Amino acid sequence: MPDYTVSFRRSAEKELRKLDTKVQTRVLHAVEPLAKNPRPDGCKKL
Repeated sequence: MPDYTVSFRRSAEKELRKLDTKVQTRVLHAVEPLAKNPRPDGCKKL
């Protein structure tokens, strides 16, 4: 399976920058795996 690119809208980037550094890191570590597997087990399509 090919790797995907995870990108954020400008508005989401602004909101992410407002968060505490530790929280930013947690969010980015949670999102990074989505580039390899964008539909992990147990996810719900929104």
